Amino acid sequence: MPIGSELFQGWREVRVDVNEEAKPDLVASLVDLKSFVQDKSVDIVYCSHVIEHFYSHEVPIVLSEISRILKNDGIAVFKCPDLSQVKDLLDADNLEKTLYESPAGSISVLDVLYGHRQSISNGNPFMAHKSGFTEEYLAKLLLDAGFSKISTQKGKSIDFSAKASFQESVYESHYLKLI
Repeated sequence: MPIGSELFQGWREVRVDVNEEAKPDLVASLVDLKSFVQDKSVDIVYCSHVIEHFYSHEVPIVLSEISRILKNDGIAVFKCPDLSQVKDLLDADNLEKTLYESPAGSISVLDVLYGHRQSISNGNPFMAHKSGFTEEYLAKLLLDAGFSKISTQKGKSIDFSAKASFQESVYESHYLKLI
């Protein structure tokens, strides 16, 4: 279940989003996929800048749902803003300075912390950030959700990726394509 563009030829991709306007294959919240996705039925879950859009009390539920649907030899890949990198930029001169360009537009420190302000002001409340992560904190949450093999890697901008699995995965080679 890679969430995003098709990365692997011959794979069936199912895009999940709570926002109908994103035109997902499945309109649903990752908080509860029980009605839509069977246990241990998914090879790869790819969440790029997704989990920060959930409240902190929902994140363990989301990670448990992903753990539930992932096959024993599957992997889950997450990309999200890195609060440990953002803290160094928290001063009046940097708050609105463009850090990088995204498909949604320019991203500033305030956007990393609170969500893409332009999208939110244009009527898309789903772009608001409701929680935040460091590599260590997300790794702890993934362990708590039942994953046993976790690795993290700093990203190209102010983010990081985390890979989670239950065992060595046959999909390990795909990981680098996802980050």
